[in-house]
Amino acid sequence: MGDNGCMKTATIFFCHGARAATWRVPFDRFLEQCRVSAPHQHFDLAFLELMEPELPVVVDDLVSQGFVNLQVVPLFLAPGSHTQRDLPELLARCRETHPELTIEAGGTLLELPGLAQWLVERLVLKAPA
Repeated sequence: MGDNGCMKTATIFFCHGARAATWRVPFDRFLEQCRVSAPHQHFDLAFLELMEPELPVVVDDLVSQGFVNLQVVPLFLAPGSHTQRDLPELLARCRETHPELTIEAGGTLLELPGLAQWLVERLVLKAPA
């Protein structure tokens, strides 16, 4: 239990990973912006492959800190095999390891309500003619 008797909840941003270390810089920057914007919430990054930490490691660490509710946000533009096959398999393994844990995943970025319209407004409607 966290403050005010609430169950401890954390958000994990789930990314693919890449060989080039510079690839993760925007994700680290995004994570820091989330932490500054919502200092009473807990945020982490996890990677599918090629970078660390991987999702099961982050989940294990959060459970050891007393978190019992985890929300995984896939930072993938659209659905594909990584979000429709790999992520559900990873979540199933995490649930087996930590049956007391509630862990759910949201949709990809373009599945979020309003994001596609925001992109149209930023990239199309405000684009130079």
